[in-house]
Amino acid sequence: MNFVLALILPISLLLMPPEGFRERLAGVRDGVDNRCEGFAAIIDLIGSDVKVEGGFQEIGLAVQSSEEYRGTWFHVDGTIEQISPLAEPEWINVAECFLRGADGELLILYAMGGMTLPLKSSVSGQAVFYKTIELEGRDGQLRTYPALVTDVKFLHGHNQASVPLYMLLPLVCAGALLLSWLYRLASKTQNATAGLSHDEHEPSPTTPQELSDDPAEALSQMYDSSRDVS
Repeated sequence: MNFVLALILPISLLLMPPEGFRERLAGVRDGVDNRCEGFAAIIDLIGSDVKVEGGFQEIGLAVQSSEEYRGTWFHVDGTIEQISPLAEPEWINVAECFLRGADGELLILYAMGGMTLPLKSSVSGQAVFYKTIELEGRDGQLRTYPALVTDVKFLHGHNQASVPLYMLLPLVCAGALLLSWLYRLASKTQNATAGLSHDEHEPSPTTPQELSDDPAEALSQMYDSSRDVS
């Protein structure tokens, strides 16, 4: 039994929040779009080499009972719809991401090192629930969004904006046909040029002149031919 306790105790200490963590969360106010001492406490928690093996799946629990689940790890999964760095100088390394889940709902994800995440990429991983934030939509309606905090080291993702290979196949085929047509056109042009050059340097064939049987007349014909050539 002592051996089991000696093995479990160090692991449990790693999973526990830093001292005073809950007290620092006490001043968090839901609904307000700000980063307070509770936000700093969660940042410190994430940066303390804490080991996380899992989290709650239903983020709706945190929206309904934010006080109960504040500072708790949740599983997040969705597509990044919008991303921007926080304006506050103390959080220059934190990005504010709007993540749309498979159910179509949006959540706010504050990610340390998050500006390295591609827009429209799919991410999943673990994040700590911070609070709920009310924001006005384009339709003028106020909506409540869960806000969570994480580090990119707790996220896994892939870029959905990349073009699938099967969509590139028509482009590859079209390029091959174009190259084949250009090659045949260049071959015809080269052959035509070579034929023209050959004709220019080849001496024109001469038709042998028939000479008269009469010697005098034959000499006259040869004389006339020599004059024509000269």
